[in-house]
Amino acid sequence: MYRCTLRGSCATIKNCHRMGIGAGLGGAQTVIDLHTHVLPKIDDGSDSVETSAGMLHRMAQHGVDVVCATPHFYRDRTDVETFLSRRDAAWQRLQQAQPLPVPLVLGAEVTYYSGISEEKNLHQLCLEGTNTLLLEMPYSDWNSFQIDEVMSLAWDCGFDVVLVHPERLTMGANNKRYLHMLYSLPMQVNAGALRQWRTRRGALEILQNTAKPLLGSDCHNLKSRAPNLWEGRSVVERKLGREFLSDMDQNAQMLLQPRFESV
Repeated sequence: MYRCTLRGSCATIKNCHRMGIGAGLGGAQTVIDLHTHVLPKIDDGSDSVETSAGMLHRMAQHGVDVVCATPHFYRDRTDVETFLSRRDAAWQRLQQAQPLPVPLVLGAEVTYYSGISEEKNLHQLCLEGTNTLLLEMPYSDWNSFQIDEVMSLAWDCGFDVVLVHPERLTMGANNKRYLHMLYSLPMQVNAGALRQWRTRRGALEILQNTAKPLLGSDCHNLKSRAPNLWEGRSVVERKLGREFLSDMDQNAQMLLQPRFESV
């Protein structure tokens, strides 16, 4: 049994309301990059304000309408309060440097840890103004306790749990078996996995089996892990069809809708 800590809407909604994101979403073909490491000098992503600005401009040039800034959160390295302070400072540096070409929604890529459902401030790591929690499962072998706790986050605690890049975490038979138990959750595949023939088949299989398929770039810089959402979208449209791609866009839009839940 897990003690659920989610109360009301998730975090503040300053970015969502200030930039018209959230309730205003819903138009056709709103392209959202749900997973990026675009904030400067907060994790292994962008190393400068200049790099961040370059990443955002490249995304805007290729038709991305909204970018979710989701730096890594590791509970064994920091607490929620310290993380939020560092994230807000990075956001302020970027915002003050120059006008942003696309709206940003702040969030986090939260690495799973035992007891995550007991974290009283976990809701502050959601995409702002929502109950959407981007969760990275372990790279090591999963176990039934972890699966139960992840499902409890969704079923008992009310989070919209999105499993990020599961194609990177399920190379072995053990994790592939457990992944089938999680297909009721939204899953976000990296665009890069669709570009490479060695990983494309597995990535497409996940998109076809999850209840809510999603795509993200997981971009970190302008070189080795550059923004590439549009390339993944091209593969999805070619292999799974334009209607499937449109459904993915709608899934992403729904995850940015404001959520207000009674206690």
